[in-house]
Amino acid sequence: MASPNTAKERIAAIQRMLNDVVDGLDGNGFSWSAAQRDERVSLLEHVGITLRTKTQLNAMGYRLKHGAQPVGVARYKAPLHCYEEPLYILEYQCVAVPNASANPQKNKQPTDGSFSPNE
Repeated sequence: MASPNTAKERIAAIQRMLNDVVDGLDGNGFSWSAAQRDERVSLLEHVGITLRTKTQLNAMGYRLKHGAQPVGVARYKAPLHCYEEPLYILEYQCVAVPNASANPQKNKQPTDGSFSPNE
């Protein structure tokens, strides 16, 4: 069983992560290393805060709300170098993009029974 000091340290670490996000919402974005990002993004999801890059959000079917600013940046390791990407809060800074309105012609079925493989 963990000691009270260990529990206090874990709670303090979670509080620091939450403070980073709050500071980011106030315009003072954080900067996390790749290792910090891996750990913190996962832990924050457990308390209902989903941090994602713009590319990840687009792939999930979301777009940023007008005027949304990143809450911070996180470094990602690539084979040849390391780069940074801004992070946004899915639950507060994004809206779902409906599939049907994104491309109405894509889901349109022919009414005469014909089939076109190019559609």
